[in-house]
Amino acid sequence: MKFSYNWVQSFLADKLPSPQSVAEAFTLHAFEVEGIEKVGNDSVMEIKVLPNRAHDCLSHRGLARELGAILNLSLESAKRLNETIKGGAIEIKLCRGCPRYYAALMKGVSVGDSPEWLKERLLTVGQRPINNVVDILNYVMLSTGQPLHAFDAKIWPGKVAVEVREGQRGEKLTALDGKEYDLEGVLTISTQSGLALAIAGIRGGTEAAVSAGTTNILIESANFSPERIRRASLELSLKTDASVRFEHGLSPELVREGMDEAVSLIEELAGGEVAAVLDSYPRRPSLFRLGVSRPEIERALGLPVSECEIERIFEKLGFKFEKVSPRARIVSEALKHEGAPYKFGASVSFDAPRLFDCSSFVSYVYLAGGLQIPRVSADQLAFGEAVEEKDAGAGDLIFSDGHVGIYLGDGKIIHASGAQHAGKVVIENFRKSPAFKKFKGFRRLIRSEEERYAVTVPPERLDVRLSVDLVEEVGRLNGYDKIPSKVLSPIGRPKPNPSFLLEFEIRRLLIELGYSEIYTHPWGEKGEVELENPLIKPKKFLRPNLRDSLKEALEKNLRNGPLLRSGEIKIFEVGVVFFRDGERLTCAVGWGSVRTEGEEEQARVELEKVENALSEALGAAISGEIRGSVLEFDVSALLPRVSRLGEDLSWLRRGEVRFTPFSPYPFIVRDIAVFLPKGADAEELHKLLSKEAGELARSIYQFDTFEKGEEVSYAYRIVFQSMERTLTDAEVNKVMERVCAKVQKAGGRVR
Repeated sequence: MKFSYNWVQSFLADKLPSPQSVAEAFTLHAFEVEGIEKVGNDSVMEIKVLPNRAHDCLSHRGLARELGAILNLSLESAKRLNETIKGGAIEIKLCRGCPRYYAALMKGVSVGDSPEWLKERLLTVGQRPINNVVDILNYVMLSTGQPLHAFDAKIWPGKVAVEVREGQRGEKLTALDGKEYDLEGVLTISTQSGLALAIAGIRGGTEAAVSAGTTNILIESANFSPERIRRASLELSLKTDASVRFEHGLSPELVREGMDEAVSLIEELAGGEVAAVLDSYPRRPSLFRLGVSRPEIERALGLPVSECEIERIFEKLGFKFEKVSPRARIVSEALKHEGAPYKFGASVSFDAPRLFDCSSFVSYVYLAGGLQIPRVSADQLAFGEAVEEKDAGAGDLIFSDGHVGIYLGDGKIIHASGAQHAGKVVIENFRKSPAFKKFKGFRRLIRSEEERYAVTVPPERLDVRLSVDLVEEVGRLNGYDKIPSKVLSPIGRPKPNPSFLLEFEIRRLLIELGYSEIYTHPWGEKGEVELENPLIKPKKFLRPNLRDSLKEALEKNLRNGPLLRSGEIKIFEVGVVFFRDGERLTCAVGWGSVRTEGEEEQARVELEKVENALSEALGAAISGEIRGSVLEFDVSALLPRVSRLGEDLSWLRRGEVRFTPFSPYPFIVRDIAVFLPKGADAEELHKLLSKEAGELARSIYQFDTFEKGEEVSYAYRIVFQSMERTLTDAEVNKVMERVCAKVQKAGGRVR
């Protein structure tokens, strides 16, 4: 994706180094920079943002944050919208596919041309300016990563009422690209009267499009389910800059950042004022917490890292952290929540610390100690190490049937007690607690007493969810080049996989018989296993056999017989086929000839030879099926009957193999027959033809010879093909004229 150097600089208080230095910093610590192009007084970098970082880095501000962490630079602070004018004039109704919908009604807006600086910014990264309102929203998306949309508010003559819902059967929308789309099952933005206005998160419709006459607008800054947007994008064959961002998932917290920036710029560049705002955010998640210790980081990276460097990296990335002794921190955190209400099924992410059930209470408290543990009590029991009561310490867990609490020592526990007992977080003697009548024992989940970093992750970093993710952040920003290389010590002789050995043996035998291996796609137009989201709509089944695709490959390759220097095609494939009851490994072998007469009978003869040769070599009968020109047999069923496979791995040692690309352009064939005196060296003729035919001669081979009197006729086929272009008959004829002239000059007679 294209990013502007000057645009990234606008988010940083400190001066960036040269574009080349920035590219090097990104490449070494974050993303590959595929190229830098000078555009006016700016430099545009083509940066390959990895999918796991699309949440926060498909934006100039996100990249500025990354550079701030890599190069130790300071960021400029973001603008905030004054929300003194609330709701009232706006009503929003959400479905489950929309976690958050933020709307701002602006009145007195003047739609017109954008200022030159805004046009220049957009053109620099390949965006087409439209008008100031639309351009501002595109600019904000590219700045913050949050897609936005504007509706002409005249669609609502009274109160603004927006609904996010699923499209109905037969419902259509004409989008801004002029195409009509079927909305059935697609997340849709509409009025509450049912008029569809936009395909949520993908593209707006014409009903409420902003135009030159628009004066009042409703700005949408929303968060949509990545699964719903991805599915709609595939079904509609419609991909936009907005859908790409939503498909990868965005933090709902980004909604506010995008809106603040958009409103500020519209006020500045298009006039108008905010008449109302409404933020519909039914379930606001807590900030994500996890932890890691310095020894864990050092063990994973294989090198020492100072506490100072770890903390510097966390600070620059915006990770809030606290250095804790896990056991003491767990106990102190647990005591803070005494009296908190109990709710069965309470979520750690959405309900804590307002509401708890027994296992969410334990999970939440352990996170304060920098420890991630399973959410469900049964998994906590299985995950923990059993300890005796006399050895149990404060912070260890105590279990009864389907219930868990945190041990405080001296027989005391703290736990979220169910509604049938206390209905809140209580401290009790576990022997007297009704919840622990079916006592199961103590478990230890604190594996080490070493200090840990209890880390709170910024909302935009959806990719950091495990302690190893924190290790990766430290490793990449500290520099992977600092990690020393080590020679791996041998771990003993590996034991060969019998199935792999059999596959390899079958491949080797077929290649010795003159067959070439091919690979075909595993999906087709019929089968027993249907794909939910096929890449190609007609081919929505996983293949039930290899025969069909091999037959198709035979037909294609026969058309290229001259180029392949053969009148027959011999190919095979080893691969998995799919059925409702499971998968099987099979092998298909195909034989074809450019001569159609008697081909099927000849194919059966050739394939029976293959079947017999494989059966003899493997010491087990191949019970395959020959249909037309293809033999297919079950490799999985053959495996138990093959006993001769040993543990000799010498076949793994291969010489150098060099790939030669094929040309995408068509070839032209010319034949030449030359009479030479008996006893003349035919090899010299071949060398002459190769030299004179030149670089365009892809292949030269002899296909016929016969004697006539004191002469011998040698017939050669020359296949011409270019790697750069399509050849013409005139071009090839000119080459053949030169070839014939040189042959005759050398004493040959061309017939």
